[in-house]
Amino acid sequence: MIWTPIVEADLTEPALGVIATSVLASSGRRLDIPLFLAYRGLPDAAVDRLNRLIRTADALYSQRRFGLFDGLAGLGWVTEHLARMLGFDSTGLNADTDAALLGELERGAWRGDFDWATGLAGLGVYFRERLPAQAAQHGLKLVEAHLAGRNASRPQMEGAVWRSHELNRAWQTGQQTDSRARARQFLETALTAPLAENGFLSGPAGTGLVLLAASSPAEPKWDRLVGLS
Repeated sequence: MIWTPIVEADLTEPALGVIATSVLASSGRRLDIPLFLAYRGLPDAAVDRLNRLIRTADALYSQRRFGLFDGLAGLGWVTEHLARMLGFDSTGLNADTDAALLGELERGAWRGDFDWATGLAGLGVYFRERLPAQAAQHGLKLVEAHLAGRNASRPQMEGAVWRSHELNRAWQTGQQTDSRARARQFLETALTAPLAENGFLSGPAGTGLVLLAASSPAEPKWDRLVGLS
């Protein structure tokens, strides 16, 4: 796909500078932070933040937090995504995540949630990112069996910045040929609105990722997390 910016980079740069400064100063352990830093072109900072998150894996497991947006599946997804983007080996890093999630899927009938953000569907998103690894193929088969025909809709992200990105993606893929102007309108609204503080992909780092996608000639891949690519 040829990805075309919908706004000039100098329009988003002031906001991106503020977001980068804020994120670098933050001590928050949010999965979207290393994603934003990597796409912003700060690989060393991204890896540093990712390493901090990896050190929380044991705690996530003990708390039985397996979800895509706030648990082991999300940590594994970000690790895999950045490994491929930045060129490091994720095999050892995600081996424990594979084992933990497969262990849950092999226990018997699935007793947890089925949703994308915190439940079973999110585990499928993680394993899809890990393909063609053998563990990922096995994990996807288990997820499909547990879903048993249920539909798990992708999460609906709130706010002008996300509406802008959805419309931008629709325009880039030719699904809505009139959506570019609407995407720009929502982006202009987002640029003048106060930054949200909380929520995976709905705080500053998420806003930064959307702004980068709107002003860069490179197609974003991170939005596979929310089912947009």
